[in-house]
Amino acid sequence: MATDLGWLHNCLPTPAWTPLVDPLYQHVAHLSDYWMWLLIPLVLVIAVVYQTARKAELRQVPVAALWMSLKILAAFAVIGIGLELMYHYVTIWSTTGHP
Repeated sequence: MATDLGWLHNCLPTPAWTPLVDPLYQHVAHLSDYWMWLLIPLVLVIAVVYQTARKAELRQVPVAALWMSLKILAAFAVIGIGLELMYHYVTIWSTTGHP
């Protein structure tokens, strides 16, 4: 038996932004200037936590985490450049009259 839960939507507060639908930097104007720089601390924290769980001795963690962070950031850069080049060539190809 289906029940009508329309009244529930009127009781619940709606968020100011919808994750994965509305980008946060549209609502926070100054965030768009530096949001990519937030990847660096995110990658560092992930690398430190991962290397802390993997290494037997704690003194090996800083070097391993730094090396892992650099590899992840380099991979992000290569992937970003590749996607930018792909976008550039696809837009040129599609604007020259190709279907």
